[in-house]
Amino acid sequence: MNTINMKNHIRTLRQRLQAVLLTAAIAAAWFANGLPTAAAQGAKPFRQHVDFSLTAGPNVYTYIVDLGSLPAPPRSTTPGIGAELGGMLHYHLTPSFSVAVGPLLTLERVRVNSAGDSSDVLGTYGVDVNLQVAYTHALGSWQVCFAVGPYSHFYIWGAMHGDGATHNPYEYQIGTDANGLPQYAYTNFHSGIAAEVALLSPSHLFYQVRFSYGFTSLLNFESVDASIHPLRLSAAAGYVF
Repeated sequence: MNTINMKNHIRTLRQRLQAVLLTAAIAAAWFANGLPTAAAQGAKPFRQHVDFSLTAGPNVYTYIVDLGSLPAPPRSTTPGIGAELGGMLHYHLTPSFSVAVGPLLTLERVRVNSAGDSSDVLGTYGVDVNLQVAYTHALGSWQVCFAVGPYSHFYIWGAMHGDGATHNPYEYQIGTDANGLPQYAYTNFHSGIAAEVALLSPSHLFYQVRFSYGFTSLLNFESVDASIHPLRLSAAAGYVF
C-alpha cells in the first residue's frame, strides 16, 4: 500500500474515531448530570421524562469548495433542493432543558459547475446521526426551542449526472495503489455541528429551521491542500408524541 493510500485510510479512521469519541463523551456528560436531576424531581416514572418527535420537510444543500493547489479547473456550486425525514428521542432533564438523539434520512442535491459550460448534478442519499442539547422557553401557549449538537453523516448511495453519463460519486477513482486497489476521491462519511430553532404549538405540532455545517472535508486524500465542506439549511414540520 503506497503512502497516499495509507494516509487516506488513517484519515478516514481518525475522523470516524473522533466522531464516535466526541458523541460518547458528550452523551456521558449530559446523562451523568441529567439522571440525578431527574431522580431529584421526585418519583416520576422514566416515561414521563421521555417523548418522541417526527419531522419531514425540504432542504437546500451546497458545498464550500477550496481547491487550494489542486491542479483542476475552478469549481463553483449551485444549491439544490432536497428533502429529509427524521425522528428524535428526547429526555427531559428539567422542564426547560433536554437532550435528544436520533437519525435523519436525507436527500441532498447540488450542481457542481466546472470551467466553461460543463456541470454535474449530484444527488446523494444518507443518514445523519444527531446528538443535541435543547432549551425550551414558553411563549404564551406556544413554546420556542433552541437546540445544538454534533452530528455524523453516513452516505448510503449517490448519483452524479454529467457528460452524458451517470455514476456513483463515492466510487470515483483518482488512481490505484501499489496493490492495484482503487483510491477514491470522496469519503462516504463526515461529521459536523447542527443548530435548530423550533416553535411548538399546544396541539403538539411544531415547525423548525435547521442549519448544519460539516467540519470534516468530503475529500478523501491529504496530498493537496483542497477541501470540500457541506452546508445544509432545512425547514420542517413535525409532531411530538
